[in-house]
Amino acid sequence: MSTSGKSVKEVLQAFIENLDLVIDQLRKGESTRADTGDFQVDKYWTHLGAVVKAVSHECTKLCITFSTPPLPAPEECSGLVSGLERATLALVSAFYSLPTSQGLTLWKSSVDAVCDIIEGVQELVRRIAQAETAGSTDQLQSTGKVWESCNGIKDIPKDNKAAVIAVVTGASNLVKDALEELEAAVENEGRLDDLDLGDDDSDDLEEETWSEADKRTIAPCIGLVKAVKACLKKTSVAVRSNGECVTVAQITELDKLADVMRLTSPAVDDFVSGLYAPLDLEMAKDNARKLADIVLELLELSKTSHVTFDEDVQWITFLKNAVQHNLEKIQNPVNS
Repeated sequence: MSTSGKSVKEVLQAFIENLDLVIDQLRKGESTRADTGDFQVDKYWTHLGAVVKAVSHECTKLCITFSTPPLPAPEECSGLVSGLERATLALVSAFYSLPTSQGLTLWKSSVDAVCDIIEGVQELVRRIAQAETAGSTDQLQSTGKVWESCNGIKDIPKDNKAAVIAVVTGASNLVKDALEELEAAVENEGRLDDLDLGDDDSDDLEEETWSEADKRTIAPCIGLVKAVKACLKKTSVAVRSNGECVTVAQITELDKLADVMRLTSPAVDDFVSGLYAPLDLEMAKDNARKLADIVLELLELSKTSHVTFDEDVQWITFLKNAVQHNLEKIQNPVNS
């Protein structure tokens, strides 16, 4: 990287802007590498790990140079940035050697990990550029975050099955939190658990709680969310026990499962957040239908994929019935 009369801050800012382009390309692009059948998984991850170490090393050099006065001259800064830029581009190049045929879920997981590293590098360089003095606290913290992201590369999923398991685990945790939130709302008569009602709001307390009719509607709402939680748990077990990512068909089936799994937690969140008092019944019905459609699709995909067998039909049917039963009760509440 030529300084061309640029100041240190200008050199750093130019690199920051280049990283914006790199991150944007990673987020929007796909691998152009054709899977010719010679892809070696172990070799790929070993090489990627080595390149990540190089990025971490170059970041450390940059941090050390800017940690104590005097600050480097533009020429020295340019040399350091050039080394870090080469390492970063090598990381991108290594990542792009992963064919998407290995699984789109694996691809997305890997993109997130690589972008996390590059965004960390960008933040480190930005902190150095903004610092008025050498060795700022922000700079040191940003360096630590880069190290953490680089070390974390060894823990990311290494095949599509592991990537799908990570997706369903994340979705399950979010649905579990939403269910606990809803159960807390039941204890608070439909009010937000952390809602602070002042004296001026005391007269409106009746309006901020569920009516008896609302409470009858909330019971099947809880049942529906519990069915979602059970569905994710059973699907997770099926993927862990029976999931394979050897053939194109198996990889594609896992990707389809992951795509629907990602929809569950946002749908549950929308559903639960719309149940607080005063209850909007029509919105609850609409959100329940959307959520039920997602769960039923996930169950059907599980049934027709390689992760389940004939003996799994029983729990799939049971959960389908549970979803439909609770949906029916939400759509047609009994007034009494």
